[in-house]
Parts: sequence; structure tokens; C-alpha cells
Amino acid sequence: MRQSFAWLHVTEPGCLKVLFVSRDHGNITELELALRLRWPDAASTVVSDGRRLIDALACEPEIVFVSGDLPDIGLMDILKVVRDVTDVPLIVADERGDESTVVKALQLGADEYIRLPRSMMEITARAMALMRRAGNGNPRSEDAEIRCGDLLINPSERAVYLGAARLELTPTEFRLLHLFAKNRYVTLSQGFIQRVVWEGEQDGAEGLKKYIQRLRNKLGDDARDPVWIRTVRGVGYRLTAPAPVAA
Repeated sequence: MRQSFAWLHVTEPGCLKVLFVSRDHGNITELELALRLRWPDAASTVVSDGRRLIDALACEPEIVFVSGDLPDIGLMDILKVVRDVTDVPLIVADERGDESTVVKALQLGADEYIRLPRSMMEITARAMALMRRAGNGNPRSEDAEIRCGDLLINPSERAVYLGAARLELTPTEFRLLHLFAKNRYVTLSQGFIQRVVWEGEQDGAEGLKKYIQRLRNKLGDDARDPVWIRTVRGVGYRLTAPAPVAA
């Protein structure tokens, strides 16, 4: 979940506070989705105006991504401001990638320079490595249980419960549902789902549709009036969690 200039005050252990300094909404969306692979409950703030940068840094982000210039301040000056205020992990993620730009960014305090576009798995891995080096490598475990309404997912046991009933899922169905649950309420594109669940080997959208239908059948969902998995036409799919049924 994102907000413009102030942190979402989330107290759950393992929640990562991320600051994006950019006016490129496409880059922000790509980076957010990549981070949610490892930090599904990350709370992000976006600054698209240099006048707001100091206020956002005062909220003590745990990692900062800078992507391009802002209307009132250039990339290199942004790096100087960030490093004057904090020594948290700092990543530049930008389409520009000439050698002089990369070298200057690193000299001004950037810890990493990621040339976009990049695979989401690589972005996640680079952020994780940087967080480990900074001593902040304790995000929520991949084995942590996830609850969405009456749906409970236990990755360590590869078990899924809907209410009191255990659902029998294939390994692929489990990976797909787990991905949805980690990114609940976020619309995931078909391409993103295929890259993560099948690591790019899935053949086209028809195979994904088949697995979406299997999951819907096991969740008791109806594609015409979905409760759990919604189709976002022309984009992909989103998991929504209905309120738990009262005992």
C-alpha cells in the first residue's frame, strides 16, 4: 500500500519502510511489485517533489530508491540530499545507464545502480543483499503464515485451509495462490505471474487461465461473480479477501 508523502504507520514485525523518489509511476510500480516478492507488507512512500524530500527522509525509511530527476531537483543532487540526512541503503534504479552516470551516482553515495528494465527477481535479490549488508536482513519469513479472510496459507507445511477445510492443491496451484496472498489487493499482470510462478517457462495466457480456473473451483469461487480471485480486464488478476465468516 502506498501513500504520497507520509508513512503508513504499520506496527507488524517485518514491515519494511520504503521511500521511492521518482515521478515515473511505471518504474515505481515495477519496483514495488519486485519488493513485495520478499516483503509483502512493505509500506511505501513516494516523493515526486524535491521540496518534500527532507520531510520524507525524517520518517526514517529503511531503504531508498531513486529513479530519475524530479522537476525541481536532478538525480545527483537528490543523492547528495539523501546522503546528507541518512546512511540507509540507497539504490538508483533508472533507464539511464551510461558509465559516467553510474560512476558519479556511486561516488555520491548510492549503494547500487540498477539499470531498468530488469527482472523483478534480480531487483529483489539486489535489495535483499544490500539489506543484509546493512544489517536489516530480517524481514518477514517466507514461511510465515498468511491469513486472508477465512483463507489460511502455511508455506512451511505447504498447506492451505479455507475455514476448517484443508484444500488439496498441486505445487503449481500452491505457488500461484501463495503469490496472490503475498500481494493481496494488488493487481498482478499476467506476465509478472508467469515469470514468478513458472520462471518464464509457462506457454502463454491460456495456461495461466487454466490454473486460475482450478484455484477458483477449489475455493468455491465463480468467475462471473468472484469473491476471491478477480480478473482485471486487460491487465491480470487480483486476490481479494472477504470478511471472515462469524462463528
